[in-house]
Amino acid sequence: MKDNGEIKQIPVCPRCGSENVSADAAARWNPEKREWEVSAIFDNGHSCDACGAGEVEFDWVEAKNTSEGRGDQPVCSLLVASTAHVTATEAQSLADLGLARGEFGFFLYVAGDPNALRTELGALSEGLQGIIDEARNRGCPYLLLDRDGSSIDGLPTYDW
Repeated sequence: MKDNGEIKQIPVCPRCGSENVSADAAARWNPEKREWEVSAIFDNGHSCDACGAGEVEFDWVEAKNTSEGRGDQPVCSLLVASTAHVTATEAQSLADLGLARGEFGFFLYVAGDPNALRTELGALSEGLQGIIDEARNRGCPYLLLDRDGSSIDGLPTYDW
């Protein structure tokens, strides 16, 4: 394993962006040190402990140097927009995937694999795809869809 000073990239969940991820691995007992040592990390069996996503392929992002204290913690932008940009069927599917936040919204990581959400939901409505594209174009890795959020001009909305 690399020393922490050498790590340039870290794995994050492609669905929620969390670093709280795990991978299946093999370990060997070291009789001299009297401890387990990781001998291999498997290509399959990755999961996210934060959102519960299973069988994911991690996104790799640049590691942030957080050794200098609280002032160096990463800060991310997120786009807040109306839930009207998703259909009722998409809203139910987002809730089923564990992406609901509170009673009236959804929180999505949109900076990862552009096909990840499509893989889980199937075809995306023009409204949902448009709002995801809008978040990415504005450099926002996260999207908060809220019932009280503003609608984005030019993107479809749906009554439900």
